[in-house]
Amino acid sequence: MNQKEQARISVLNSVLEYQVPIADAAELLGVTQRQARRMLAAYRERGAAALAHGNRGRRPSARGGPLHQAGAPSWCDWRRSVTKAPTTPTAPSCSVSEQAST
Repeated sequence: MNQKEQARISVLNSVLEYQVPIADAAELLGVTQRQARRMLAAYRERGAAALAHGNRGRRPSARGGPLHQAGAPSWCDWRRSVTKAPTTPTAPSCSVSEQAST
């Protein structure tokens, strides 16, 4: 459990022990009163695990599949090779002084 979650547990325990009102707890946590009430309800129901981020322990969705990890070209790489488009805009070939003399 990280420090942020431990701080949340401490504040929510203070609310449960009637030491801190929910409005003050929301301000301490940096959330709205509604979100503080939702956090408190989840904490009562599931304990400290309710305060952990829901994606903890899961694989990132943007990580890519087995083909990407094997080094297969991405769709963007394929598209660049097909269109032969330059990757950066090209500057004009003549300078300002050459244009002024003509």
